[in-house]
Amino acid sequence: MTAITVTPSPSATFTLADFVDFLDWLLIDGTVSNTSPTSFTMTGTYNSQTINTTITGTGFQYLTVGPDILVTGGIVNTLDVVVDGVSQGTISTSIDMAVLGPIIADDESGTNIFGIEQFFLAADWVYSAPGQVIAPEGALVGDGYAFNPIGNDDVVLSDFDDVLFIGDGNDSVAGGKGNDTLDGGVGDDTLVLQGQLADYTFLANGNGWFTAIDSQSGRDGTDVFRHFENVQFSDTTVQIWSLVGFTWTFGSSGPDNPFNGTTGNDALAGLEGDDFIYGFEGEDTFSGGAGNDTIDGGSGTSDDANFFWDAVDYHFEEFQGGFQGVTVNLATGVATDTFGNT
Repeated sequence: MTAITVTPSPSATFTLADFVDFLDWLLIDGTVSNTSPTSFTMTGTYNSQTINTTITGTGFQYLTVGPDILVTGGIVNTLDVVVDGVSQGTISTSIDMAVLGPIIADDESGTNIFGIEQFFLAADWVYSAPGQVIAPEGALVGDGYAFNPIGNDDVVLSDFDDVLFIGDGNDSVAGGKGNDTLDGGVGDDTLVLQGQLADYTFLANGNGWFTAIDSQSGRDGTDVFRHFENVQFSDTTVQIWSLVGFTWTFGSSGPDNPFNGTTGNDALAGLEGDDFIYGFEGEDTFSGGAGNDTIDGGSGTSDDANFFWDAVDYHFEEFQGGFQGVTVNLATGVATDTFGNT
């Protein structure tokens, strides 16, 4: 897995999503000049801004095609990014251009226009924000590819009110002084707080989101978050369900596919629609609601002695007037209620 460390300058305005978007632009539209075996520059206009990037590394090889110079080999170690004369910081990595080159070629030919975005989003990013981070779920980068970092990323947020979707992978996110909104995505993610466990109050918001309130002013603020399985304090690290019990998550009024729980103890309510509900690990409770739902409890922990297992709850059957009970076919794993829902 490629590792990428971003060291932003104090004046940087780029967010993590901006850096991914910028790298896609740079490799397709940047102009190569000042070539040597250990460095070259790339310039151009990105989002109406003048770009001047110096790349250093080892063993660079070049191919001239018409007016263009292509980098066909060598290892990229650093990129110093300057936008409109203002440094955005340094990107440190170890990227083999012999590997990345064919991905760039496929992008330019239209064979895979998202190849560059996929390459960088699969990397393990280390990023420390000097300014506000705005990278919500649904943000697009490059040629319109969904911003979803799938590596194991390590992000330190700013002291502003940050909004971050860190995507798949086992990520670590450290909040700053602001009141942040954080989505860990799929994976075994850790929210890092500065104080001791006793300094915080945790609330389950009833919609899959949680609130962490720091009792000390000017330290971690009040953060709203979801899809973080662990919370790290200065004195201990605990799992989120030990702080708030079951993780309640509600589906929509339509079909939810997929409707995912966490690796902890979830209470998942599908509501209306034909839902596909996945509990993953932990001892989960499911309420499918109306519709023909598919429920996968996942693997529970080995705690049968404590009488904890995954359970499907049909109490709404009675509330809605059902009186014939639920018929369960143990051979097929299908349960049918009074109203014909399965």
